[in-house]
Amino acid sequence: MKKNMIIVGAGLAGLSAALQAVKEGCSVKLISSLPSERAQSVMAEGGINAALNTKGEDDSTQEHYEDTIKAGCNLADPNAVWNMTQAAPELVKWLHSIGVQFNICGYDELDLRNFGGQKKKRTAFAKSDTGKQIMTAMIDAVRRLEVLGQIERFEHHSFHTLLMKENICHGCVVSDNYTGEIKTLYSDAVIVASGGMHGMFGNTTGSLANTGEVSAGLFSAGVPMANLEMIQYHPTTVEIGGKKMLISEAARGEGGRLFTYRDGKRWYFMEEKYPELGNLMPRDITAREIWKMSKESPVYLDMTEIPKDVTDRKLAGLVSDCQIYLHKDIRKEPVQVVPGIHYFMGGIYVDEKHRTPVRNLYAAGECCAQYHGANRLGGNSLLGAIYGGRIAAQTACEDLARAIAFLHENAEQLQIDMTDYSLWGGSAGARMAAWLGSYGTAYFGEKEYPAPAAVIMQYTGLSQVTGMEPPTYACVGTSDGIASYRSMENYISQIQQNGTNATIEVFKGLSHGFGLGEGTVAEGWIDHAISFWEDNMNASDER
Repeated sequence: MKKNMIIVGAGLAGLSAALQAVKEGCSVKLISSLPSERAQSVMAEGGINAALNTKGEDDSTQEHYEDTIKAGCNLADPNAVWNMTQAAPELVKWLHSIGVQFNICGYDELDLRNFGGQKKKRTAFAKSDTGKQIMTAMIDAVRRLEVLGQIERFEHHSFHTLLMKENICHGCVVSDNYTGEIKTLYSDAVIVASGGMHGMFGNTTGSLANTGEVSAGLFSAGVPMANLEMIQYHPTTVEIGGKKMLISEAARGEGGRLFTYRDGKRWYFMEEKYPELGNLMPRDITAREIWKMSKESPVYLDMTEIPKDVTDRKLAGLVSDCQIYLHKDIRKEPVQVVPGIHYFMGGIYVDEKHRTPVRNLYAAGECCAQYHGANRLGGNSLLGAIYGGRIAAQTACEDLARAIAFLHENAEQLQIDMTDYSLWGGSAGARMAAWLGSYGTAYFGEKEYPAPAAVIMQYTGLSQVTGMEPPTYACVGTSDGIASYRSMENYISQIQQNGTNATIEVFKGLSHGFGLGEGTVAEGWIDHAISFWEDNMNASDER
């Protein structure tokens, strides 16, 4: 029996979460309105940051951390940023190992380029199509798990709402975009990785399909948001068909220069005003300077001085895009640029482990507020999405065991006796109690503690039986539209057939969530459950 996880969004954060969840022993339902091939992550061009230090510049994860915090105006979560930057080198090496075609320098070292806000070369890249290359490798990895039945894809499905009760999430409602069929999906955890809110704006480099409707739905359900006013403008974009096309920061990282005309002559204003980093100042500063300059005179990006071998090896995609969409050869003439909306630093509020304040609900990627503060450091978008997706999935799995481990660890201080303890849960909580009882705390990353004497579960759709179940009491109503009483009866019957004590009470006419049952036909079920627990207090010792 595996923990069941729903992931809303199949871009980079969603795919990363799915891969990590399977690694942690979960089964995954992956929800997306569009195929992964059309996710915004595909558009990312410049690269992904990691202090690999392949250029002999004595780069370090500490400096990566400091640059990220500084670029974000000290508003990012420092603990989260520290963890991300420490993990970055191994994460990028892992991407390379699964097939991402990063540019190589020397014999086998990853090439690195300059990127805005960073004094050292730290950005690994695959020409100017890094996002596409990473997404291709991740999609292939997920498809292999689909074939094995560990991931189930729900493409062309739109998110409607969470299934919530008393601040606990136990699934979501989605609809088939082709048939209109409404589907209710239950799970032990939901990870939202739905991207930014670019569709609300025309002046954006992002996908207009990312409307922010998932985040809006969560906000309506009471999920808090943070830093929604923090919207990053990319300094160098051009208008194409009612939206903005990105001229990657990689162009400036490889030698592109910004200029305007003053007194009839080229003025390289960024180099004069900011001699330390010049054209590679953080995006917020560079965007503001271009915006101010463009009010008086057009601003251009000149890439004509970049050597041909560099454009061929590192910027081929950008050269091609500009030829197709702008009808310009950037190797021969400058391109007029203006700032455009590029990234949303704010979004769903999460802690450093990607938990929302709603139990069993997590978020990762551009839809949440975490790593970027007031301004994202170039090259940290892909990193934050992949790392955040991993952490969200890992946390969802680990949280299952932490509570019971805490009680064992602090039994004396709390003045409780954990001998022959029992696990109680309703709905999604019942699944968690059952899985913890069957698999044990060590399976979910904690120290091995004794199995419970009994599991007490209310109204859950759990059906899979492992053969390792502890004694189990269950109760449910006949009018439960979420958890079928017949399914629960079958579940208990299978446990009994395996030789384990189990019983179920079915209450006529009751629906989902009858709780204590006071004033209903279920009144007294708690006493029955306690008696069952007491009758089985020595069972865990015998097992």
